[in-house]
Amino acid sequence: VERVKVKGRQGVVNVYEIYDADPEKLKASKAKTHNQLQVGISHYYQADFDTSTKVMKDILLTFPEDPVARLYLHRSKHYLQTGVPDNWSGIFQMEHK
Repeated sequence: VERVKVKGRQGVVNVYEIYDADPEKLKASKAKTHNQLQVGISHYYQADFDTSTKVMKDILLTFPEDPVARLYLHRSKHYLQTGVPDNWSGIFQMEHK
């Protein structure tokens, strides 16, 4: 789902969404948009926020409850409005444990 740098730890932690225990209908929705989500996330990490925004909006048309698509849509819109810091790597910096 994302790469995170946790306060007090060295290196980056990869965060994954596990949905094996989700109800079948929810798993089916996530599986249906999985490849599209990966494409959108890839555009996000390439700082292609226009494309990332479009992909995430498309996902939300199919699966409005998708929290990961909502997260990346929010972040992509933010960077479109504010610009990207010079040292931006796409890694989310956790401030609290």
